Amino acid sequence: MLNIDECLLESNACHSTQACENAAGGYRCACPAGYAARGGGQRCLDINECSTGAHGCQFACVNTAGGHVCACPAHMRLRSDRRTCYTPTSYHRQVEEIDSEYAGISMDIPAKYMKQSRSVT
Repeated sequence: MLNIDECLLESNACHSTQACENAAGGYRCACPAGYAARGGGQRCLDINECSTGAHGCQFACVNTAGGHVCACPAHMRLRSDRRTCYTPTSYHRQVEEIDSEYAGISMDIPAKYMKQSRSVT
C-alpha cells in the first residue's frame, strides 16, 4: 500500500500555526509544546498552565508564551528545580555556622609568623 504524504499537499487543513505530521493513511495537525487548538484547522493558542493548575509552583505562577515560570515572594529565592522557593541564610547565620564548625580549634598564631612591631623614636 502506498502512503501519500498529505503534508506535502496544499489540501491539508492544518492552520499556519500548526505542524502537519504525516501518518499512515492520513495526517494530523499538531501545535508546538505549550499550545493547543480547539480543532483541526484552528489556530494554536497558548495554554495557560497557571489557570489549569498543572504548573507545580510552590507560590506564584506566571504564564508565558508556550509555558510558564514560577515566582517566589520578595524575601525568598527560587530553587534549582525552578518550582520551589527557599529563604536564603543570612550573613550572620553563616558566621555562626563557621564559628561552631571551628569550635575548639586553636586560632593562636605561632610567634614566628607574628610581625614584630617597632616604635620609632
